[in-house]
This record gives sequence, C-alpha cells and structure tokens, in this order.
Amino acid sequence: MKKLIIAFIQYYKEVSRRRIRRRFGLFLFCIAVAFIFWILTVLGKNRHFDIQVPIVFINVPFDQALLVDNSRHVSFTIEGSGWFFLKSKIQNLSDTLIIDLNEYENTREIDLIKKINSIDKITLDKLVIIDVSPAKLKFKFEKKNTKKVPIIFNSKIRYSKQFGLKNNIRMSPDSVVISGPKEDIQSIQNWEVNPVNIVDIADDQNLSLSLKSAENSNVLLANNKVSVYIPVEKYTTKRILVPIHIKAMAPFEKITIFPQKVELTFLVGISKYKSINENAFRIIAVQEKKSRNKLKLKIDHAPSGIQNLAIAPHLVDYLIYNK
Repeated sequence: MKKLIIAFIQYYKEVSRRRIRRRFGLFLFCIAVAFIFWILTVLGKNRHFDIQVPIVFINVPFDQALLVDNSRHVSFTIEGSGWFFLKSKIQNLSDTLIIDLNEYENTREIDLIKKINSIDKITLDKLVIIDVSPAKLKFKFEKKNTKKVPIIFNSKIRYSKQFGLKNNIRMSPDSVVISGPKEDIQSIQNWEVNPVNIVDIADDQNLSLSLKSAENSNVLLANNKVSVYIPVEKYTTKRILVPIHIKAMAPFEKITIFPQKVELTFLVGISKYKSINENAFRIIAVQEKKSRNKLKLKIDHAPSGIQNLAIAPHLVDYLIYNK
C-alpha cells in the first residue's frame, strides 16, 4: 500500500511539471506574438527620421583651397513609416551629396534644397524630405597651402602576460600632407591616428588604421590611412646588482652606505636580455624627513623597453664622517 501511494505521488508531480512546462511555453508564445504585433504597429506609423549625409565637392581648382562656412555635411529630416525607413537604410540611404563646383562659377552660394535630388535613394517611394539643414551653403576660394606633419600613434596596447614591445612602433607613411588656408593649417604640428583598443597580443601586429577626421572642414588630408607595425616578443625576468650613487652632501662631510649595491628585478625582452646591464641604470640615495636614520633609494634613470621594475631594498643605512 505504501509503495502504491508513493508511486501515485510521483505520478502526480510528473503530471504537474508537464502542465507547468506547457503553460509556460504557451505564455512565452503569447508574449512573442504580442511583441511582433507591437513592432508591426509601431513601424507602420509615420514618423520623422533624421539622417546626416556627407557633402563631396568635385572640380575644386587645383591651386585653390575651398572654404566652406558650414560643416561639410547636410542633415535631412525625413517623414515616412518605419518599414520604408528601415528598407531605405538597408539600401544605403546615407549616400553622399555630390556638388560640382563648375555649376557655381558665377555664384558663391549653394541652394541645398535644390540639390536633394542628387541623392537618388532619398527620393524613394513613401519617403518625404521635410527639412534640410543647412538650407544654403556659402563658400569661397583662397590660395592653397600645404604642409607635411608627422603622424602620431596614441592607442593603448595591452600585451599578453610576459610579452611586450620589441622595438619602436613603425608607421607607413610616418607623415601626412595637409592642405588648406594658411591660417587653418599653420598651427597644426602633427596628426593623430584614430585610437583603437589593442589587447592581449603575443605576436607581431600589422594594422591598417584610419587617421582622425579634420576638426576644421577646410583642412584636407592627402591620405587618411596608415599602416602600423607593432613588433612583439616574449619577456623574461632579469636580476642585476647596481651601485648606489649618493646625492651631493655638504663639502665637509663624507658618507658611507650599507649596502653599497641594490638588486633590481624587471622584465626584459629576450632580444635585449644580454645588452641591459648595471650601466643602464642609475640609483641614487636621498635623505627624507620620514626616514632620518636611513636613506631612501630612487631610480634616477632606467632604460626603455623594460617592465615591472622593482628595487630591493628601498632603504639603506649610512654613516657620516667629517673630513
């Protein structure tokens, strides 16, 4: 009898679990159907969408710099249903607005509202452009000036454990020619690469990166790409003893320290392991108020290309004698 009751209870629990699973599955199905209908309703309504289109000027006189009063972008406010807007985005709605300056030989003002038909895809069925900003674009020409500036790579690099930079990072090209009005380019001393996240690298990296866009739309770059080579090698631990130098004391005093050498521990690339010795470092002993009976050791100079430099001990004993 007892076994029969236990079997009945187990059967009841199993049937209950199955019912709960069926009900939960039906609940999720209803939520999914409701969400789909909500999406259909929202996308079916007419809405306003804002997009920004870059302006490309062609037939600029070779020896002239083009000065544009406003940004080299035009913003459109478009009215249409969500479905048609999504379809347009898939079809690359945000194309470029091409302006041929040969068409404006007798004027220095461009009516952008009249140019919207240059972007063919914007005139898609059931999409209406209701606003253009700026509506007009003023421009002028000045003497073109050029200048070559070095390219700067400022991205942060994180290496895998016990790996690091082998030699200097190389870029090709290492400089870029910029052009524009003299007053706009004369203060520019270098040009930065767009920052990227470079993490957990354990081998050489060859990257093709883009240069930062000009903040001033009147300044143009001869090229906007750079190849970056990052040489990487394995690092290993090295320990060396380095003599301690004493910071200048009073001329009538002589000082003796104990110990006279300090141990340095650091990580160094395998290619530089043998070349880095005690002569590459300078450790000095200085007196501080917090440790009157001892001298504190400080690293005055250390070579580049090492990591996790540690010094031991940090304090040394000393004796002062009168000469």
